[in-house]
Amino acid sequence: MGKYIDLSGRRFGKIKVLFRSGTSINKKPIFKVVCDCGVSKDVVGSGLLIGHIVSCGCSKGFKHGLSKTKEYRVWAGMLSRCRDKNLKIYPLYGGRGIKVCDRWLEFSNFMLDMGERPSDKHSIDRVDVNGNYEPNNCRWADRETQDNNKRSNVYLTMNGVTKTMKQWCILLGVKQPTMRCYLKRHSFNEAYNRYNGK
Repeated sequence: MGKYIDLSGRRFGKIKVLFRSGTSINKKPIFKVVCDCGVSKDVVGSGLLIGHIVSCGCSKGFKHGLSKTKEYRVWAGMLSRCRDKNLKIYPLYGGRGIKVCDRWLEFSNFMLDMGERPSDKHSIDRVDVNGNYEPNNCRWADRETQDNNKRSNVYLTMNGVTKTMKQWCILLGVKQPTMRCYLKRHSFNEAYNRYNGK
């Protein structure tokens, strides 16, 4: 069983948590909450933590008719990565301190700030991979852009130009495993001169 988290006093979208009011059949904490519209009800705490509950149901902006869209799935996935400790990828996001800003706990605000995805090839990308999910650090990016923005990327510089190893390999026409093997014994300058022009 996971560690109990007291949500009393915290806010999730339009919901303010008042106090713990009981335990569900599945032994999950239940909290008494009040919505900004005045409605009070009992909800399961996990629903608040992963962003599924941000109003009593009065907020049409939460639904917006977009709950089945890809933007909504991106938004829900973002919240889950940062809040659901049961996910295998949680350690890479919430587990290392990555958070979703309070404004984006409302799907309608996420849509206002991000807009629709430019294409099916785009997904949400954090400009600073160590920063949070918030308006000034997120963009819609295609796979190539995201691949070049990973923490695990190796950056190499030649003649004042810095690129990822993958980008240099494409430019030089050499496979990445070959480049990695060569760089174990030689400098990138030597590698560049060896493969440039092939």
